[in-house]
Formats: sequence, structure tokens, C-alpha cells
Amino acid sequence: MKTPALPRTLPLCGMVLAVVLAACGRLAATPTPTPDIPALETRVAIKLEGTLTAKAPPTWTPSATPEPPTATPTVATATPTPTLSPTPAPPGGPSELDAHLAFVRLGQDRAANVVVQAGAEAEVIVLTHFVEPLNMSDVTWSRDGEWILFVSAHTYVQSRNAERNVFIMRPDGTELQMVTGDYVDPEEAPGPYGALRGKVVNGQGDCLVSAQGVASPVLAAADGLFELSGVPLSATWARAICHRPEGEPLQGDVDLEVADEELVPVAIPVEPQGQGWTQVSLSRDGALLAGTYYHWSLDEEGAKTYTTRGIIADLQGQVLAEIQLPENTTLMGLDWSPVDDTIAGGLTGERGAWLWRWDAQGNSLGEIHAMPNTDQALLAAVNPAWSPDGTRLAFGLRQWHLWEENTSRTELAVYRLEDEEPRIVGAADWGQDADSASWSRDGNTIYYELADRSDGDATWTKANGRIWLVSADAEEPAPRPWPGDDERYLPAVDPS
Repeated sequence: MKTPALPRTLPLCGMVLAVVLAACGRLAATPTPTPDIPALETRVAIKLEGTLTAKAPPTWTPSATPEPPTATPTVATATPTPTLSPTPAPPGGPSELDAHLAFVRLGQDRAANVVVQAGAEAEVIVLTHFVEPLNMSDVTWSRDGEWILFVSAHTYVQSRNAERNVFIMRPDGTELQMVTGDYVDPEEAPGPYGALRGKVVNGQGDCLVSAQGVASPVLAAADGLFELSGVPLSATWARAICHRPEGEPLQGDVDLEVADEELVPVAIPVEPQGQGWTQVSLSRDGALLAGTYYHWSLDEEGAKTYTTRGIIADLQGQVLAEIQLPENTTLMGLDWSPVDDTIAGGLTGERGAWLWRWDAQGNSLGEIHAMPNTDQALLAAVNPAWSPDGTRLAFGLRQWHLWEENTSRTELAVYRLEDEEPRIVGAADWGQDADSASWSRDGNTIYYELADRSDGDATWTKANGRIWLVSADAEEPAPRPWPGDDERYLPAVDPS
């Protein structure tokens, strides 16, 4: 896979939304004290709720109301649930514990960073040095092992309108770059430069303003006026993000235009909404991204609601196609096949859960396997991952209890193509999630994340996360922990 070349300039998109706000094309922004921009970005990032775990599907009422069960419902025969305990289980074989593993480790103030470990007894090497808490939602590798990809809220203000973007880097942490969000590296943004003046419309609280290729955002004045210096005249967009004392963030973006070698002043309307990536997969030739993209807004009662869609994009982040979803279903994750140019995905809907397949243009190729809801639980297939030989899919089988409010669990399942049913290989208690599967190179072992569901309505609904591993084909699966006492999530095995 070649290093993707980030464009230095991007074409104007659609009609210009800029509004001239003062005579002679200039606005005098009210002087404000120099803000602590990194601290403000971190504070806004904490409030942003880009999806880290899938939301429950819309409430569904069965045609007949059965009696509430007296025993804990089950969907498939489960093995004994592993316990999150500092006391390790018997160690696995040498090959299982020698895996070259990337994962997310939480540090001080719950800052999330990608690390690598070349075996369970090897030193953990930190690749990213981000300060934003809980900012990661996916980690994966290119098939040739030359790149690590991840989804993060890091420096989201430098993307056009996303709260979470796709990043790539080498396995040693070098060549780190954002590849989505119409991003242009400020160090590579071409001159000449100018000052962008304008106003944030309908803003509340602290409002950050940024533009394409700008290194440092500015804080708008109390009346919304701003002046942003160092904007490349080739920049195509500006955005504003407002952190309110109460409520969800307000966000908006506009196109930019130049007249007489100056940037035309703009008005940036903001409203309570947001969008971004939740997970990503790279095609086997390293040319295309496929992933799940969310959008949130507020309903009539002021509650946050999410929609998701599947996107196919190139390595400059340009969207090439959208995954064509079956009617009345919600997408829960995508993965490119390692043996052909098709994509597998997990779905949930009113009737149950599905593993599904699409071609490289997003056209449906039909279901791989269907899992109807039971009388006791609604089902979803979450974050499927192909085995190296393309014959099996590991995925999270999520269950929402019909009779207990806010009760769910996700168990790790494996489906072999043409089998009648998937097998549960990583059991979980109610209130736990076994998810984010990654296969060993030989296809014998699956590494996954086991975490508790935390309270509250924040999108990071995980706590006490640890990495576990389990044999994919054992008659009696016996999951065991990857050594380590700190919080760890999103394991990804080097497939090369």
C-alpha cells in the first residue's frame, strides 16, 4: 500500500453559503483574551458524543405479548462466562501469546491511545500521544501489515464537519495523518494566506472557529464575531463548534470563496447535530475504505437520536458509494473480505439480525445468515470480522432483553459459511459486551474486548475493559485474558 497523498487544495463544493456581513466586505471582530485552545478543544471533545457503541434499535412490540420469563433468557448455548479478574487464567500456547497486537490503552484522565505489543511478555509501545479522553472507536490493520488505521476524535476541529475521523500511521507510529474530513495538514497548506472574518449564528457558550488548513482555531466573541488568521486562500470550508453550559454541542460549516484575493466574510449557522465515523476497514489492495458513519440530531423532546449508514471512500476521504441497506435495518459494522472484493456487514432490524454481503460499489449481494429475534430478546450482529481464509465471520451477537429495561449483552460468535447456526465462543453476562474481534494470522485464535456496560447516557458506555483470546474451533471454548492490568480495548492483530 502506498502512502496516500493528502491533497493540498480541494475544489469548491456546491453553492457558496457565505454571507457578507458588513460594508466594504470586512467585519471588526470584538477583541477577546487569547483562549487556551487545547484545553477548550479537550473540553468540547468530552461533550461530543460520537458513537462508540451502537445504540439499541427502536422499540419493537411483539405481535403477541408472552409472559415475562422467569429465568435469564439465552439465544444460543453459551460457555461459562469469563470473569474480569486480575488473577490470570492458565496461559495460552506460544503462538497465541506471541501475536503482534495493536490495541487502545487508557491512561491518565482516561486519555485513549493506540499501543502495540509484540507478544504478551513484550514491552508495550505507545504510538499516539493524544490527550482527549475516550477518543477512539476502532483500530485495524492493512492486510499487508504496513499500516494501522483507527477512528478517533483527535483534532476533529481540523476536519470539515466530523466529530470522529479515520487516521492512518505506520506500525511504529510514524506518518500519522487524518485521511477523512476534507483535512489539509496545516504544515503543508499552500499560501497565500488571509484572514477570514465572520459571525457564528445562533451560537451559545464557547464557540471555536476553524477552517481548512488552519493550525489554530479561534474563540468567537460573545456576539459571535470572529477573525481567523492564517487561512489559505485555497481553503474550501470553515466550521464552528459551540460548547453550551447545558445541552448538546452546536455545530455548523460553510463553503468559502475568494474575491479580489481576499476571503469573503461568512456567517456560520450552528445547530445541535453531529456526524462522524465509528469504524473502518481497508480493502485487501489498500485502496478503499469501508465503514460505518453516524449522524445525530435532537428529536422533538430534545433527546439525541442516531442514524447510521455505510460508506465506501478512497484514501483521500472522498465518498465513492453508499452501502445499500435492506429496508428497515440498521448497520452495525463492515469488513472487507480478505479473499475477494466484497464487504460483509452486521445488521439489526424489527425481525432480527443478519450477516449481509455487498460488492465494492455498495450493491447488495444478499444475506449470509439470518438470526430471527426470540420471544425473550431482540438481536443484532455487531462488528463482523472475516477469518484470514474468508470462510468464517466472528461477530458480536448483541441481545436486548425484552422484559428488563436497559438490559443487554454482547457475546462473541463465529459463523462458518453454510453452517446452520453460529457458535458462541466468548460468553458474557448481562451488562457485558464481548466485541471487536480480530483473528490470528493462522485463523485459530480470536482476540476480543470484554467490558462492562457503564451507567449514563454518554456514548462511551464501557468500563473495566480487558483483552481476551479464545480458540475459534475448540469444542468447549475456554476464553482467557491477554496479560495486563490496565484498561484495554479494541484489539487488532497484525495479519501479515
